[in-house]
Amino acid sequence: MPVGGFEEWRTELLAMGRIVLAGEGGVTEEEAVRRFDRYLELADMVDGSEGPAAVRALIASLQVDQDYGG
Repeated sequence: MPVGGFEEWRTELLAMGRIVLAGEGGVTEEEAVRRFDRYLELADMVDGSEGPAAVRALIASLQVDQDYGG
């Protein structure tokens, strides 16, 4: 499992899944992009051998359009 172990990966995935729009809460565009890119990296670390806990974490990390006024 990536990062330092499953729980560390899950914690970071959930944190990065809270996508921040540029200018929202004082976050620069560069930081917003960095966080989004890191989220994608974390999601890509899953190879299918992790089991249902990884699937639950991925689902929990997803945001819906309505969260951002979509």
